[in-house]
Amino acid sequence: MSREISRHKVLNAPFDINMRLVQGILSLGLGYSALEKFCMNMNLNIMSSRTFNFYKKKILDGHLFAANQMFCNIRKDVEEVYGSRNDNDIVDIGVSYDGSWLTRGHTSNIGIGCVIDLLTGFVIDFEVMSKRCEECQQTKLALDEDTAEFHFWYEGHRDFCSITCRVIWLDGSQSRNKIVGKT
Repeated sequence: MSREISRHKVLNAPFDINMRLVQGILSLGLGYSALEKFCMNMNLNIMSSRTFNFYKKKILDGHLFAANQMFCNIRKDVEEVYGSRNDNDIVDIGVSYDGSWLTRGHTSNIGIGCVIDLLTGFVIDFEVMSKRCEECQQTKLALDEDTAEFHFWYEGHRDFCSITCRVIWLDGSQSRNKIVGKT
């Protein structure tokens, strides 16, 4: 490796075109297999799934960073509107709550609840809830759900599971909205 390359530390710098390609595929709701088909039809070299996942992680990290910055700015704006002068103050604000599900009826797998400030109209908090946990599904296949090993694993995983509250899925969609609002 030349001194010029090691001095500038560009070995892991993402290529802009690859980043844009992965972002485009993801924005269409597609994954790696769609990228493979696209590249084959365009007679382009195909990046590995590892490279695709590397770019996907970089994009996710960028989105999460931007969202956190935006929420910090929004919360400061709301505090200013209500006249809070100190970051440690507990501010009494008026909010409304709304929830929505990906599909109508009792078949939805994904739902979101939003807390909305009444004066500014800004969403100041949200919770996404899922009926499925990919990690649970994969571990069930690998360990078999009825084994002691799976139950031991699940005890440690339960608090981090993306299935936020199992009670939600026992009743209809109206009770789901109430429970999402309580989290």
